Amino acid sequence: MVALALPAVLVLALIGGCAVGSSSLQQPTAKAIGCAPDEVRIAQDVGGFGGRTWVAHCGDRRYECIARQSEQAPECELDP
Repeated sequence: MVALALPAVLVLALIGGCAVGSSSLQQPTAKAIGCAPDEVRIAQDVGGFGGRTWVAHCGDRRYECIARQSEQAPECELDP
């Protein structure tokens, strides 16, 4: 029983960590795309040594965003 509980706790911890990371992107992303923070939805948030990439949605618009380690503000481009 304990062996089954441990993997479930780890999965929940990882999911929780992703949610916190994505929510920290809402404010800077909103500023970059000109959208209210509460209207921004973050998806496909991937980080690595060179920076971080994610997809932001605001209404029916989709943006591809990147934050490089050396830059303060993210860069987002409207996906056609």
